[in-house]
Amino acid sequence: MRMFRLFLITLLFLILVSCENNSFFKKVDFNDGSYKLIFKYINSDYITSEEDHNFYKKYGHFCISDVDALNSLKGLIKEKTKRPSQNSGFTYMISTVSKGENYLLGIYDLQNEVLFSKSYFKLRIEDIENLSNKFIKVEKLKIQFLTIPSLKKGIELLKESSFHIEHYNKIIESGILEFKGMTTLKTTREAISDIENIKSIEKEIKADFGSINFEYRLVSLSADRDSIKIQIASNVNMENSIADNYVIVKPYSETVEIIPIDVYNIENVDLKNLFGNNNIKYKLIE
Repeated sequence: MRMFRLFLITLLFLILVSCENNSFFKKVDFNDGSYKLIFKYINSDYITSEEDHNFYKKYGHFCISDVDALNSLKGLIKEKTKRPSQNSGFTYMISTVSKGENYLLGIYDLQNEVLFSKSYFKLRIEDIENLSNKFIKVEKLKIQFLTIPSLKKGIELLKESSFHIEHYNKIIESGILEFKGMTTLKTTREAISDIENIKSIEKEIKADFGSINFEYRLVSLSADRDSIKIQIASNVNMENSIADNYVIVKPYSETVEIIPIDVYNIENVDLKNLFGNNNIKYKLIE
C-alpha cells in the first residue's frame, strides 16, 4: 500500500513537470473573482482513517473562493526549498477552477510542508490553517454512469453545476462521448503477438478491424491469463463486422461498463435531484 502511494505521488510529479503552462501557481490572477482553489486529499481512498494526517481528518476535501484568502495564500508561497528526501504519502492535489475550466496547480506534501509547482516551495500548515474560516467543505463522489446517454448528459449537468470532474480530459480523449453504444469483445492471448505492450495490442486490434467502414473507437482493454477483453464504441451494431478470432461477450448496447468517475461537489448541489430530474441512470460507488 505504501509503495502504491509513493508511485501515485511520483506520477503526479511527472504530470506537473509535463504541464508547464498550467503549473505556475504564482502566475494565476485571482482578482477577477471567478476562481476556486480545490484541495483534494489524494490518499483518502487508499489508507485507513487511522493513518490519515490530522489536517485531513479535520478539514477533508475543501476549496477556497474568497479573493483575499486566495491572494493571501499566494503571497505565502515565496521561498524556494529543496525536494524532500522522502515523500510522506500525505498529499493534497491543488487545482484551480475558473469559468468551467480546471488546471492542476500543485501538489502539497502535508508531512514535509512542501508545495511542488514547477519548483519546491516551503508552505507551513499553520499558514494554510489560518485561512480555515474561508474553507468550503467539498463532497467527493464516485459516480458510475450506466448508459452512454446518461454519461453524456450527466457530464454536461455536472459541468453546468460547477462540479469538479477528475480526469475530465481523459474522458473526452477516450472518445466514448462521440458514440451511442458499445460492444464488448474477447479474443485469445495467442491472437495478439505482444501482450505486454498496450499500444501494440491497440494497433493489432485496429488492423483486425480494418475492414469496418464506419467510425468506432477502442475504449478499454483488459487482459487475464487466457484472454483479452476490449470495449469498442460505435454508432451502429458491430455484430456482422467483427474479425473471425473475436467473440461477442456483450452485444452492442447503450449500457456501459465504465470506470467510476470521481467528482467533487463544490456548490453542495443535490445530486439526487439533479440526476433524477433528468432521468440519468447511475449509481454511487461507496
